[in-house]
Amino acid sequence: MLSTILLLLDTQEKKTKFESIYNEHHKKMMNIAYSITKDQYDAEDAMHTALLAIAENIDKIKADNKDMLKSYLYKTVKNAAIDILRKKSKTPLITSLDDVQFADNEELEEYVCIKEQYIILATKIKSMPSAYRDVLVLHWLHNLTVEEISVLLHRKRNTIKSQLNRGNKILKDILKEEGIE
Repeated sequence: MLSTILLLLDTQEKKTKFESIYNEHHKKMMNIAYSITKDQYDAEDAMHTALLAIAENIDKIKADNKDMLKSYLYKTVKNAAIDILRKKSKTPLITSLDDVQFADNEELEEYVCIKEQYIILATKIKSMPSAYRDVLVLHWLHNLTVEEISVLLHRKRNTIKSQLNRGNKILKDILKEEGIE
């Protein structure tokens, strides 16, 4: 992965700078990506996306300020991992009903109802303001706890609880307007 990205950089100075940043921070960045995605392949995808963004902005990165550098790197990989989770939540849980075996028609109807409710919920959450959307997606669609979301988004636990409460109220109002309760 590193050698591929280094090919994108045009000067030796940029390559050296990128390589130095990579060598010092790639393990922590990978840990952050994995803690968010909970999947090795998704974490690697997030890491790759983040490294590409870092390479594109290598001129703007000031490696001498370690705290700002860490903040930039870790936020970049965190956002890449969250984007992967968002994209995955848009994909259907099962590609076709042929993949599932049902004992009877009642079981099939129940499955279809649950899937429709999931799709409606996901669609409504994704249309909400970003302050609530991220927290609600992680809570309702990825089943993360308040504590896990707090760690993931680097926000205080009480902030997450407030955003969940407000977001849930807004979501409930949106669903009520649609005639869904």
